[in-house]
Amino acid sequence: MIKFEAEKIRLEGKNLIEASAGTGKTYSVSLLALRLILEKGISADKILMVTFAEAAAAEMAERMRLFVKMAYDAALGNDCNNEQIKNIVEKSTDSIDKLRKAYMLLDEINVYTIHGFCNKMLRELAFETNADFDFDIIADDKSIFQEVFDHYWRTELILEENVNYVENSNMIYQLLFDKEKKYLDNANYLENQDFYDNLKTIVSNKIIAYKRENNFLTYDDLIIHLHKASADPLRAEVLKNILSDKFDAVFIDECQDTDNKQFEIFFNLFPEKVHYYVGDPKQCIYIFRNADLKNYVKVKNDEGIKKYNMDTNYRSSREIVEAVNNFYLEQENPFQRADIDYIKVNSNKESVFIEDENKNKLIPFSIFYKKPSKEEYLDEYIINRIIFYLTKCCFPKNNKIKPSDIAVLFRTNSKISHIRKLLIENGIPAIEIKSNSI
Repeated sequence: MIKFEAEKIRLEGKNLIEASAGTGKTYSVSLLALRLILEKGISADKILMVTFAEAAAAEMAERMRLFVKMAYDAALGNDCNNEQIKNIVEKSTDSIDKLRKAYMLLDEINVYTIHGFCNKMLRELAFETNADFDFDIIADDKSIFQEVFDHYWRTELILEENVNYVENSNMIYQLLFDKEKKYLDNANYLENQDFYDNLKTIVSNKIIAYKRENNFLTYDDLIIHLHKASADPLRAEVLKNILSDKFDAVFIDECQDTDNKQFEIFFNLFPEKVHYYVGDPKQCIYIFRNADLKNYVKVKNDEGIKKYNMDTNYRSSREIVEAVNNFYLEQENPFQRADIDYIKVNSNKESVFIEDENKNKLIPFSIFYKKPSKEEYLDEYIINRIIFYLTKCCFPKNNKIKPSDIAVLFRTNSKISHIRKLLIENGIPAIEIKSNSI
């Protein structure tokens, strides 16, 4: 891979940027967008940026607006404390006119989540995508399952003999939504498999009919509908022509987390546009949403796609970065697949890690294995380790470690409460932060 340099990489064709955590991905993508505006003359509203989370999309849009404003100030001769932006502006011709136009279009910057993009396309191009002209979005099929099943029960299923409402409701819910397939261990299911499989098909079809009657689309349906349109030769040709006028460059952030349909939507609809696939196989976390690393590998192995690597971490201490490097490099095949390699990451931060009372740096990253029957030993270790940090250790320059510097994460709320109780019993102030996600 080629070392990534935001001011030098090409502004054409298809490109893969592998960006490890903390390497300044959002910053660099925003610089590339600024270069497209100034060096290629692409209008700010013709750059499409797509990412996964709403927070990431908001951050990217805000960074883009900030960089355009800073560049415009630099072009006007005002102070700009970013040397890279100044260099990009100075190298460009007609920068004031291009940036004035971009400044006027700040509210029209196109940064979306993938679902947000699909929603916008289906609404704006309802005829071309064969979508309803007016639809409401619901979270998923689970949110309407009970209403659909209850209606079916009242009107038809209740007439069946020996049919228990609770058992059937629970079983069909599992058949439709339990990806772990725990129902395969259910004796009732195994004894009545044909009945339940048939019932699952009926309820599934009724859910589809219910959504159609009420003009409901789930977030998954947004993807499915636009993918279907993008895969249809006639509709895809129409859509490509429309989107060719609408967008000149496409950034696909977190590309390692795309599923096949999401990946193919952009592959089908923007075949000739400037592409930047931005991702990191180490951060593929949406397997439960059908994220498929094969898409990342497909891009990586495509000889027509230029590959760049962002290999310098600006966020974490040198010790943490080196510890993560060692974690991967000491394993023969860290990703359990031969088509993905681990690329070593460098650190740009000074050594800031915790020291003990003898000024020895602590190990920054450790993995412990425990037997299920020894849970209390782990609790004792956690408490003793925290006491050790608070009484025997410090940050560099003798900065004491405070209780608020320490976080303890668990899967369950009950475990959080238990550890907090132990901490308080040992005179260490602690609070619980309970949430469904980190």
